[in-house]
Amino acid sequence: MNRGEALSKPLCTQLWNRDVSNPLTRTPVGSGLDSPPEAEEQNVVTKHGKPAGVHTGFATDDDWFDFQLENDPRFLKKIEESRASVRAGQGIPWTRVKQENDERTKP
Repeated sequence: MNRGEALSKPLCTQLWNRDVSNPLTRTPVGSGLDSPPEAEEQNVVTKHGKPAGVHTGFATDDDWFDFQLENDPRFLKKIEESRASVRAGQGIPWTRVKQENDERTKP
């Protein structure tokens, strides 16, 4: 096969879309990704028949942002470090935070 033939053939990458009425529907990439998936819909993207990623739909931008935070190792590490410092007694009591805020907002 020459280079021209290889480029004219469709990609082996397929989009696998789970549907309740049809357990597994196969759609070539390009035809299935014209619009984003519906809210809470997940499509498994495969390359050469093996899973390569998941295309996830979100109802709102806030849902997408929450998903990003919940799956970001840097954010999760920062949360764990903060919890450890509070357990070690290095936290600031809420009463002090409230008092400082009240002092700043006095007219």
